[in-house]
Amino acid sequence: MIPISYNLQKRINHWTINVLMIIFLVFTLFPIGWMMYSSIKENNDILLGKIGLSKSENNVIALTKRGDILYVCASDGGISTFRGKERLASTSVTTFATDFLFDDRYIWVSSGDKDIVRIDQKDLREQKKFEHHLNLDMTKIAGTHLIEGGNKLYLGIDYKGFENIMEFNKDKEEYERKIPIACHLSPHLIIALAKSGDILWVGTDRGMIKMHLPT
Repeated sequence: MIPISYNLQKRINHWTINVLMIIFLVFTLFPIGWMMYSSIKENNDILLGKIGLSKSENNVIALTKRGDILYVCASDGGISTFRGKERLASTSVTTFATDFLFDDRYIWVSSGDKDIVRIDQKDLREQKKFEHHLNLDMTKIAGTHLIEGGNKLYLGIDYKGFENIMEFNKDKEEYERKIPIACHLSPHLIIALAKSGDILWVGTDRGMIKMHLPT
């Protein structure tokens, strides 16, 4: 055994205590620093998982079968295809407040920050985004709702103070109009949409709205 001088032993003890104190401070101050860092980020950054060590929500919210292909759609905008147990392909719009709609050729994805995105069912990499330029605060969008009627899509946005339905023409690839739905139930939030003929049904947090679509 090698003898250690008193001064060397004292220095070793001193540095050991300093290292332990630094480790203790790191563990103590990390939660405070993390809260400060998160507080300066936008809510949608948190929802999208853009903050380190965080993860966006990716619950499965839609399942659709096309022939022998199963499409699995997640709340974070992720889409995966399966044939039996084999995973064929996957992609992600990386978003939140998501809804999915399938037609004969495309997957239409509505969301809080990407507006409407069109994805080819046969090639998930082929995507096109259609912006509505509503200038809404993305952090306050609680949900989106997308339905189809002929060659039109109808987009409802769960957003306080926005009482309109956006009508999108799939053939022209453009938004044609903003349909106001303010009524005696106002103020209300859009929760669900359905269409029957020229009648649009809007489910809100305060009741049901029935309206004839203008031509």
